[in-house]
Amino acid sequence: IEDLRDFILQDENPSIAFYGGEPFLRLKTMKKIMDVIECERYIVQTNGLRLRSLEEDYLKRFSTILVS
Repeated sequence: IEDLRDFILQDENPSIAFYGGEPFLRLKTMKKIMDVIECERYIVQTNGLRLRSLEEDYLKRFSTILVS
């Protein structure tokens, strides 16, 4: 996560997108990334089945939620 943070900090307007498989299966990791790395935009693509497993304060931080 620290390597990702160092890379992201090189961007003036960083975004992080969580996708591939089902990101909510790695909920702890996703939350840790959001806690450690400050971004302009967080994006997630999900099947929506576990969407309610994420606390509302995290959900509100997503600029885009794509449900397939």
